[in-house]
Amino acid sequence: KKIYVMYNGLSTELIQKYKDFMNRYERSNKILVNARVTEVKGLYEFILALGKIKDEIKDWKVHIVGPIEDEGYYLKLKSVIDSLGLNDKIVFLGKLNYEDLIKEYVTSKIFVLPSKKEGFSIARLNAMAACLPIVTTNTGGAEIVRDCCGIIVPVNDVNSLSEALKKLVKDSQLREIYSRNACEKINSFNFDKLVKDLLNYLKYNHLLRE
Repeated sequence: KKIYVMYNGLSTELIQKYKDFMNRYERSNKILVNARVTEVKGLYEFILALGKIKDEIKDWKVHIVGPIEDEGYYLKLKSVIDSLGLNDKIVFLGKLNYEDLIKEYVTSKIFVLPSKKEGFSIARLNAMAACLPIVTTNTGGAEIVRDCCGIIVPVNDVNSLSEALKKLVKDSQLREIYSRNACEKINSFNFDKLVKDLLNYLKYNHLLRE
């Protein structure tokens, strides 16, 4: 009872901006990853997982957004993409400005975060604000997805990741359920609500004087 967890959050204005963009753009069969191109983000395992479900994603595209921080790792990814015959599926977009990034979110149908480590990940909150179903590894902050708006898989587990992706690609009704849940749950991560809840906790425990 002496420990209080306060999550990261998004501003009211940013959450509203996602809603505005969703009214302006249509979704397509696109899987989005928002992550730096570096080994810790698990992109190699993600690509291997995609290779296992090539037939299921024949009508889908994969966009990877984020700066290339490790050129050697990027070349490794390009090599495996080529060997798996996924060149026509996967596009690296690099770092985008925030408005273009929001557009990528709201025009996608699935968000994936395949990281090996995470502190919390604002990227998951952005996905929720865009009302996206989420596939993520069991890293820091993944609990916000559990029993709500996505599927959590073990780190480095290519088979589990491919199965989760296949499940969401093939099941539009499940995507819709997770999407609705994400739209609702992001309100719990509004900065104003997070601060209000913290202040209420402090007052209740007589830690904050008027």
